[in-house]
Amino acid sequence: MTMKLSRSLTMATVMLLSAATSYAQNDGMFDADPAAAKAFKQLVTSYRNRPALTVKTKMKVELFQGDISSDTDEVEAQFTYSRGGAGIIKLRGFTCYFKDGVFWAVHEGTDHSYYTEEYEDTPYWTFLLSFLDIPFPHLGLLWGEPDIQDVYMQLHPRTDSIVPTSVELRDVDGKQMQRLVLSSPNASMRIDIDPKSKLIASIKHEITGGDFVQQGARIITEYSYEYETYDEPLDEATLRFDPGSRQSVDMLAMLMPPPPAPEAPVGPAGGGMGGGPLIGKPAPAFVLETADGQVVDLAKLRGQVVVLDFWATWCGPCRIGLPLLHDVAQWTKQQNLPVQIYTVNILESAGAPQERLETVNEFWKKQGFTLPVIMDYKDETAGTYSVTGIPTTVIIRADGVVHAYHSGLMPVEAIKADITAAIEALQGDD
Repeated sequence: MTMKLSRSLTMATVMLLSAATSYAQNDGMFDADPAAAKAFKQLVTSYRNRPALTVKTKMKVELFQGDISSDTDEVEAQFTYSRGGAGIIKLRGFTCYFKDGVFWAVHEGTDHSYYTEEYEDTPYWTFLLSFLDIPFPHLGLLWGEPDIQDVYMQLHPRTDSIVPTSVELRDVDGKQMQRLVLSSPNASMRIDIDPKSKLIASIKHEITGGDFVQQGARIITEYSYEYETYDEPLDEATLRFDPGSRQSVDMLAMLMPPPPAPEAPVGPAGGGMGGGPLIGKPAPAFVLETADGQVVDLAKLRGQVVVLDFWATWCGPCRIGLPLLHDVAQWTKQQNLPVQIYTVNILESAGAPQERLETVNEFWKKQGFTLPVIMDYKDETAGTYSVTGIPTTVIIRADGVVHAYHSGLMPVEAIKADITAAIEALQGDD
């Protein structure tokens, strides 16, 4: 099954997701500095005019609340590009091919399947929609829009109003670097560029305020880069994908093998399986109201996969994960999957139910979120689900049995893979 993505559709989708997670940047917008804007344009031109390029990068994300930092999330990736838009991206076990308007993907965990879809123009939006939780700024330089103003937005999906504000030469670890800074009222991006190669050496992106982070918190993402340059475009055979005997699947997440069930529970930090004992057992029953006055009875949801995401308004990682969960919800609708996704509000600082409800509704409306919110006013349901840290995500099969349990932020493709595996687990019983 081959799908064709309209560029206008994908771009609109990303803009909606960005709007749902954006912070109040419109007030006090920064003006671009002419010298810095010129330097940024030269950087884009330097990347796009190269015959070919291989980029090895490491991305590290940390959340700071005062002097306390969260566990570090690190991602390594390799990007190989050839002038004209073709390229290969390797990350998190995936190998993705982009060429002549077709996206192909395989995963190292399986040798019998592949995924493909068509796209228009550049592969930028296709990649971003597939891997929204791991933005890479250099993708905007290589695959972004022709208009430089649009490329500013494409550096990071949650920094859509950032502009170049300064540029200078300075010593960085004993090397002369061109430091280009982009700024907005609540974010900054520092790009160190090698003046000789005209390639980025490192990037530091920081979100310091607005609705996306709790007051006093910061989200810092750092990137480091290594390169292999080429004098000629890459050979066509290097960029071509041959499926061989592999079979096509309908969803990217179906490429990932199902995660093994843990033998014993692991601590909640770092995305561990803190509720391991629940896996394979009936999900604890509950009947709770939603923030808009509806009633959710888990027993009445039999026949559908149910995703429960436990969160709080003050939780920085929850604020990162909720937009991604909305992306997953959109995916389930597009694929017409029998899935219900609920967010479960717990552990709010506001004590009285009415005050807590007002806090949640105000936050939800401000973010533009649409998923239903279950109000666990007494935090009792969180207790029955062994929630010891947030965010915590629980995936329940259609027969009411807990299929997966994760504490900490989950990658979008991992949530999709768990949902897919939960559906497939019962297909043999039909």
